[in-house]
Amino acid sequence: MIVKRVFKRAKASARADSQAPARRRSTKPSSDWVQLIWRSANLICASVFCVVVCARAQALAQDVRVVFIGDSITAGYGVLKEESFPERLEQLLSKRESEKGIHLVVTNAGISGSLSSSAVSRVRYYMKLKPQIIVLELGGNDGLKGTEVTSIRKNLSEAIDLALASKVKVLLIGMQIYSNFGDAYTKSFAKIFSELAHDKKVELMPFLLDKIALDKTLMQSDQKHPNPKGHQIIAENLVKYLDPMIASVAKEIPSKK
Repeated sequence: MIVKRVFKRAKASARADSQAPARRRSTKPSSDWVQLIWRSANLICASVFCVVVCARAQALAQDVRVVFIGDSITAGYGVLKEESFPERLEQLLSKRESEKGIHLVVTNAGISGSLSSSAVSRVRYYMKLKPQIIVLELGGNDGLKGTEVTSIRKNLSEAIDLALASKVKVLLIGMQIYSNFGDAYTKSFAKIFSELAHDKKVELMPFLLDKIALDKTLMQSDQKHPNPKGHQIIAENLVKYLDPMIASVAKEIPSKK
């Protein structure tokens, strides 16, 4: 409607100008004004077109929702929110996925100090977001407390079962602990994640802090939490695990066309 009014006013002005005395026409103010109106109209048309196209593209985009459930590392302890690896990962993947017609929605549900005993309740809680993928990063704090391996395994197993029962894909994140807990416990703890991934047939990232944990330039002063550079590397390492999972989910979503 706005564009039509602009055109009508432009035409009326041009008609009036053509009927005016020669002396008035010679100053050419109306001609310049018409050109300005035409340019404005073109800009309006282009803007409307862009809005329509962008809205259409957004409407056709397939939402893929990923929820990260973890402890202080996932939460981004000691770094800015936008520096945490879930946020970094979203930044890395969003543009790439949008070019494929996928709208990536990432939720960082990390809580500092959380244990594997919270896994089931938190998976159940975040089901309200209807995620297609859950990244489960829990167990590290249990290991630091020397929690029984069987208890950690049970907690994570039940959380994975809950997600799988709702047809949600799971990426299990493996953790390792320092050898000062004893060789037997250290090895048993590390096996929890690989064995669960095998038994439940879910994707596994063997060790979240691979090539980061022992590099002081990538860790904070407490040597337990990665610094911004460390989080960036985690995000980059995660891409190869999540990218194919996102593509698989997108194929299963009915087209909006």
